[in-house]
Amino acid sequence: MVKLNKIYTRTGDGGSAGLVDGSRVSKSSARMAAIGEVDEANCATGVAIAALAPGELAERLRSGERIRLIDVREPHELEISRIAGAELIPLGSLAAHLHELDSAEEIVLFCKSGSRSARAVELLAGAGFRKQKNLRGGINAWAQEVEPSLPIY
Repeated sequence: MVKLNKIYTRTGDGGSAGLVDGSRVSKSSARMAAIGEVDEANCATGVAIAALAPGELAERLRSGERIRLIDVREPHELEISRIAGAELIPLGSLAAHLHELDSAEEIVLFCKSGSRSARAVELLAGAGFRKQKNLRGGINAWAQEVEPSLPIY
């Protein structure tokens, strides 16, 4: 992860923005990067993935914020560990369930380690959603930082 502190607003071509590390991303990705942390690999592809740390998510949930948690793992993975209150929508069927999601609500997606849920965040962004975030490190990071009674697999 890289925390982006400075973003050039334009590179002169009208369609992209330059980051302090010299990479180029779309203007919408640059705006997303300005408000949070993003995955460097996704910056390189032009898509910024907004991420939320497990501790920050736990704090926000404890304070009563309304956040929809979506687990994009497979059903058999629920037998290993789960986050209370999360709903299961496996990544492979997420596109078919978009009509069940409200683009106005904040959504945090997670998987085992954050890779599949990063793809889910991209899928929602492509469908016009703007308030979705990836749980950084997935449920395994949640288990390490927030709920140590959960197994790490």
